Amino acid sequence: MFNHFFDFYFPRLYRFSLVRVDGDKELTKDLVQETLFLAIKNIKQYRGEASLMSWLCQINRSQISLYFKKNNIKQTVRVSDLPEVQEIFDNIKSEIKDHPDKQYETSKLHEIISSTLDNLPNGYGDLLEMKYLDKLSVNEIAADLSLSVTSVQSKLARARESFKIVITRILGDQTRFFLNPEESSQ
Repeated sequence: MFNHFFDFYFPRLYRFSLVRVDGDKELTKDLVQETLFLAIKNIKQYRGEASLMSWLCQINRSQISLYFKKNNIKQTVRVSDLPEVQEIFDNIKSEIKDHPDKQYETSKLHEIISSTLDNLPNGYGDLLEMKYLDKLSVNEIAADLSLSVTSVQSKLARARESFKIVITRILGDQTRFFLNPEESSQ
């Protein structure tokens, strides 16, 4: 059970943490391992109000802050980590929960996007996740994958085009409503 938990969440938390410690891979490994250990140790405190990943990210943020404080290092705060921004994200999640139609549409769209990313060739899905979900810069992706910046930019362009082609084929005429939601009200 622990191995499955660890194998599933370690890579996701690793990518989340890596950008918050300026790309220090060894430090990231240590912090993520500590985060997962603390999560298992304190699992009874998880109330299910947020997703498990959100809870793990919060523990990870705390571990990172603690590390920076202990080592007297000034920490750069990311906009997405600010409490007021987190509150906006939580409100959006709550709104979706309160409207079954939106929840169904969102879960179906999430399923389509996840399946598309999982099935794109040439590692394109991983590249798109790193860029848009993990919010890594092209330079960070290049360093992580041992590729040139130009190569990553080129691959990202092909990945975006492949993603767009697949999504358009899956959703057909509905694509414009998902990619441009404001048009659906017109």
